[in-house]
Amino acid sequence: MEAEEQAKQAAGLRRAREAECTIKAQHVLADVLKPAEDGGYNFVDLEEFFQGVFRPGGDRNASLNISRYVGAHGAELAQTMFARSESAREDYISAELAGIYRHEGRAIQNILTRNSTTSVINLLNEFSMDQLVTELEIAAPWLWRALVIIAEPDESTRSERDSESRKHKDLVSATICALIGVMRSQKANDFQLVIGLFLLGSGASKREIEVLAHAGLSISYRSIIAIGHVKSLSEEGMGHVRQPIGESMCQIVWDNLNIAFRVASERLQAKSHLDNGTTVKAIPLFDPATGGNARHGTLPFSMKPPCERTLPVIDWTAEDALPSPQSAEELSALCFWQMQRLALEHVPGANTKLKEDFKDCPEIFQIPLHKTEQYPLPATHIDESTLEGICILRQLGLDDGALETHGLLFNDGDLLTDSLKEKVPVTLSNDLRQRISHRFGPDTPIASMRASVRRWGLFHAEMVGGRLTVNEHWGNANSLFPGGLWWEHNKLLKRKPITAGWSGKKATPWKPAHELLHISLPAHIVDGFRIHCGQDSVEKWAKTATIIEFKRVARIVFNKFHCYITARRGGPRLSLVEEEEEEYLTLFDRRRDNLKRDITLENSILYNRDALFYVFSRERRW
Repeated sequence: MEAEEQAKQAAGLRRAREAECTIKAQHVLADVLKPAEDGGYNFVDLEEFFQGVFRPGGDRNASLNISRYVGAHGAELAQTMFARSESAREDYISAELAGIYRHEGRAIQNILTRNSTTSVINLLNEFSMDQLVTELEIAAPWLWRALVIIAEPDESTRSERDSESRKHKDLVSATICALIGVMRSQKANDFQLVIGLFLLGSGASKREIEVLAHAGLSISYRSIIAIGHVKSLSEEGMGHVRQPIGESMCQIVWDNLNIAFRVASERLQAKSHLDNGTTVKAIPLFDPATGGNARHGTLPFSMKPPCERTLPVIDWTAEDALPSPQSAEELSALCFWQMQRLALEHVPGANTKLKEDFKDCPEIFQIPLHKTEQYPLPATHIDESTLEGICILRQLGLDDGALETHGLLFNDGDLLTDSLKEKVPVTLSNDLRQRISHRFGPDTPIASMRASVRRWGLFHAEMVGGRLTVNEHWGNANSLFPGGLWWEHNKLLKRKPITAGWSGKKATPWKPAHELLHISLPAHIVDGFRIHCGQDSVEKWAKTATIIEFKRVARIVFNKFHCYITARRGGPRLSLVEEEEEEYLTLFDRRRDNLKRDITLENSILYNRDALFYVFSRERRW
């Protein structure tokens, strides 16, 4: 009770003091307005008085004290003044913030307006929402602070997610600023242009883009297509593609797209059709000798012999197809490493320590680490079965003189287009010569395709390798010799039967053949480890085996279940087996007629070799 009584007394004294101060201040103001002859200061009104008080100058000490007071209590003074008049408060805030927001609006407009020299590609490469948020927060602090405060939830509705969604709120605030910028000027549309191109590139429909354009979040579909943003982007991209081709040698990689559009109920404007297109990329050639891109003229036209026939006629013998002693030894080591890798991946229970101690694949003629650049060209709406591929050179800006300077041009593509290209240098007549010669002239590098060096695409080579392996080891149903991939695929795995083999009426389907090889070969390897690990359970052995024990068993499996490689005639006979395992070589030596051949074992070993070649060459390619 005493504390309450003391508080009441203190409050009463404070009110009395404030009332006394108020009376004294009012007397001072009365003296300020009195004429000089009555002992006053002769101010016309209080406005003139307060302007004199807060105006810089006059007595230095007094001015300093006033500045200190305003700096410490200016906000409180303004609040006290505005409490006496609501209209004065609104007039002041409106006038003050109008100038601030007008200034920040111009800053936002400048940020979102690109220079006339800024290309669309540079805008897309340099655009970053995080960077835009930072720039807007610095250029428009008052507006940004206002948006943050407005979006701040009340204590009663606050949740834990609100503190985690700060970045999301910043993106929303940046979007609002982008809307403000485009409202001030239609040229301040960097944000909307990026969103519009993103929507178009993501496959958004015209209707979706138009809806977002009406909301101010994107430019209109017409602006993207008709006004020319896409066209300018394509032209700028072609300029970036032509630049490396003008500086270094390049290769051309293409592939065909065939998309079937089927309509359930055909109409005049909606019919089933097949769209054919060609996608192309230009890739600068890397020169390992210099560590950079190959210069123009590194491979001149003189290195390519003239094409005199469609079918190649190569003077070669079996010796040319066999590897050299060094190559055979290197290939044996690489295949042995690949077999160990497959074993570590598929042998059940292989411990982590084994995988950690297993070293990387041996390297042979390793290309220095470098980044391969690629430059996609616009897709062309042409049929792959036609001879219209000359448009690729037009896109690249290559004429006869440029090709002479460039040198040989490697082409990697699909087999159909490749088969059409090989006919051009020989048949070059009639309609084809007229269509090409009227633009480039007869017997020029383009018309005669002197610069073109045709190569298979890597994927097509992979398809050929997989089909060759499956066809060679497919076998015949109900054959006298057991085994064969037909039995593993159709009977053991019980998959949908496929037709393969050299006598098949249709080409072997690549995807099922590819999957079959990646299932069959690891199973053969695991079974070899099961036989030679020395324990009843290969899983139990793998859990405790050391890397030395693993390599010992792997060598036995490799020697007994994988065929050797014969070097070129005149060199040593290198094999994947050691000298102490020579008895296994006799299975393949047809000169020893007195030995009984095990056909099943021979076929199995030959299949292991070919499948290992396929799996290794495919995976090392990547």
